[in-house]
Formats: sequence, C-alpha cells, structure tokens
Amino acid sequence: MIREDIRKIVRNAAEKKFGNIGEPVFTVEVPENSEHGDYSTNIAMALARTIKKNPLEIAALLTESLKAEKLFSSVAAAPPGFINFRLNEVNLLSEIQKKLKNKKAFGKTNVGKGKTVLVEYFQLNIAKRPHVGHLRSAVIGDALKR
Repeated sequence: MIREDIRKIVRNAAEKKFGNIGEPVFTVEVPENSEHGDYSTNIAMALARTIKKNPLEIAALLTESLKAEKLFSSVAAAPPGFINFRLNEVNLLSEIQKKLKNKKAFGKTNVGKGKTVLVEYFQLNIAKRPHVGHLRSAVIGDALKR
C-alpha cells in the first residue's frame, strides 16, 4: 500500500526531472537501520547508467523534487545513491483512513486479473498416513479461490 504509493511518487519525480526513463528496475524497501528512515529506494543507482550521471548526484536532484511531497516529513540522499524517506505521520494516518473507508476495496489487488487459475480439488491418498503437507494444496487453492 504505502510502498506502492512511494514507488509511484519516486517514478513520477524521476520522469519530471529526467524525461522518459524507460522501465528502471528499482526497489522501495524498509532500511535495515531505522536511523536511515522509514523507507529507502535505489532508483538513483538504477538510473545512473541511463542518465550517465553519478548516482549520488541523481539522488540529490531527486531529493529536491521529493521534498515537496506531503507524504514525507524528510527526504535525504545517502551514499552510494540511496534516497531515504521519513513518513509524515499526519498525512500517513489520513491516507490510512481513506483506504479503510473503502472497506470493499481494502486489501484487494488487480494482480493476476484476467488470468486463468487452475485450482485442483484436494483428495487425501488413503494409502498413506496424512500429514500437514497434504493440506498445502487445499489451503493454497482455497486462498486463490477467495
């Protein structure tokens, strides 16, 4: 939810700053060290070869653009080219409340929409002793059905 929002914001900022950036492969993750922020991204390193600039320089340029976003309370560039974010708690709570108001859509995703899923029926093999592993396909199938 928040990670995807951050991903869109970062991608849009990069496109505004550098034009058509194609489809860079970058991550938005929770840093191992919480002192670095709530989330961080490596988009500057992913764009370095395409834009032909130093990743830290790209991170600094993007940081200036991202500081205007109300979702973040702070944005900072860090070597070798990471961008670290701290979330604005007031806006974060507001976003969570908006998403929770739409109860039917909460937690839903369009991943796999329009694709066919084959769900096989579960049947225990009577020639073997049952164990938890036998239930795996039943649990996965039930989750996919839902």
